Amino acid sequence: MGHSALLIQKLDAFIRKYYLNRLLSGVLFGGGVLFGGALMLFLLEYFGHFGVTGRTVFFWGLVVGAVYVIARWMLWPLLQWARIGKGLTHEQASAIVGEHFPEISDRLLNTLQLQQQLEGHDLAQKDLSLLEASIVERTEALQPFVFHRAVIW
Repeated sequence: MGHSALLIQKLDAFIRKYYLNRLLSGVLFGGGVLFGGALMLFLLEYFGHFGVTGRTVFFWGLVVGAVYVIARWMLWPLLQWARIGKGLTHEQASAIVGEHFPEISDRLLNTLQLQQQLEGHDLAQKDLSLLEASIVERTEALQPFVFHRAVIW
């Protein structure tokens, strides 16, 4: 496996774990919000003795709130985790990893940019070999870092 493919693979693993983390926190947070909101509405109804209109407003408010919470905090991260829709780019992922590992923040992003230059190579053969050597050297320096550990549970 090439050095650039290994780096991309590590970033892809980070992105998947990042969205799995967002999904799990969304399930916990969304479940708490839904439970708390329902409990609040049930207590309001119990002590308020509202009529049919009040109960209807509470019911539809709870339904709309539940749909929003599920879509925003559970469904959206699930779709991103399944790679449906626009998600994190490798550059954005490298910025997040760089915040967690400050010693590699610029090197990781620069390596990705060098790989993009290599893929769109309008360079002389000498420049191509220098670019490939630089990418190999940088990728080997980044090898000991486990990117998915930047995701904090």
